[in-house]
Amino acid sequence: SVLDDLGLIASLRSFFKEFTERSGVRVRFSTFAGLDQLKSDRCIVLYRVAQSALTNVFEHAKASQVSIDIQKTGDAIRMEI
Repeated sequence: SVLDDLGLIASLRSFFKEFTERSGVRVRFSTFAGLDQLKSDRCIVLYRVAQSALTNVFEHAKASQVSIDIQKTGDAIRMEI
């Protein structure tokens, strides 16, 4: 429901802020302008992948920061963490 209320970009930013406060791991986030225009199913997948990836970073990477970049390449969406 957060995605429906806020959109993907705002939802991710909110999640990243909470993650940083909880873990101490800083998150740098960049994306393309049309991200919020994606279909709901794609938004859900991107949000869940980001959640899972940051959980893994926190539990296994011992990182002090993480970068997340979401870009559109043709018809595909690429998330690089």
